[in-house]
Amino acid sequence: MQAVLKEGSSEMMALGEALVGGASEGIVIANEAGIIVYANTTARGMFGNDPSLVGKAVEDLIPSAQRNHHHSLRRAYLKDPSHRRMGQGRELNALRSDGMIFPVEISLNPLKLGSKRFVAAMIIDISERKALENQVHRLNKLLEQQVLDRTRELNRSQLLYRTVARNYPNGTIFVLDNQLRYEFAEGKELFEWNLTSEDLKGSFYLEQLPDDLRLEVEQRLRAVLDGKNSVFEVEHHGASYRLNAV
Repeated sequence: MQAVLKEGSSEMMALGEALVGGASEGIVIANEAGIIVYANTTARGMFGNDPSLVGKAVEDLIPSAQRNHHHSLRRAYLKDPSHRRMGQGRELNALRSDGMIFPVEISLNPLKLGSKRFVAAMIIDISERKALENQVHRLNKLLEQQVLDRTRELNRSQLLYRTVARNYPNGTIFVLDNQLRYEFAEGKELFEWNLTSEDLKGSFYLEQLPDDLRLEVEQRLRAVLDGKNSVFEVEHHGASYRLNAV
């Protein structure tokens, strides 16, 4: 919807100044030629408290690399003016009087004063938000790299661990979680039992033991989970087994 200002209405102009003069967003109004005719306090501060802001072309507030393209965009907007945001899907930058470029969000609104047409731009400096987004992006990339490095390290360690375990003579090596479920299992004896680490992963270690050994082994392993390394032997069907748990 276009806003219409009644020409010659000093009350309307005073009301407009009261509404937008102290707004937290920068508000700039330009005529059809793209010349700035009004800038509120926030806009003037945003662009470096430039005393000559009014009277400049709106392209003076845009980085030089984007000015030519903005001319065509402004002409296209005047042919079909509407309330809308600028730069949908792309980043917008503005230029301060000291030459600093900063990111902005801009909304446009067409105005009419009698037969004259103007465009009001609401400008928000999003430098802090972009800095935070960039920081989050950097942290995410750092975390991704750390996870990748850690994964590679674990894969190398697991490969070495598996190689050692598969050549472990007359025994097996198990890694159990705090519920005594298999996380890892390798060793020559697994092949003799036609088992693989994948077969055992997630299952209960104690279920693989004979009934008469479960209680003793569980007590020993629970003590290990409390931080006490343990080396012990168990007998079963005339065979002796040595367990070293850490």
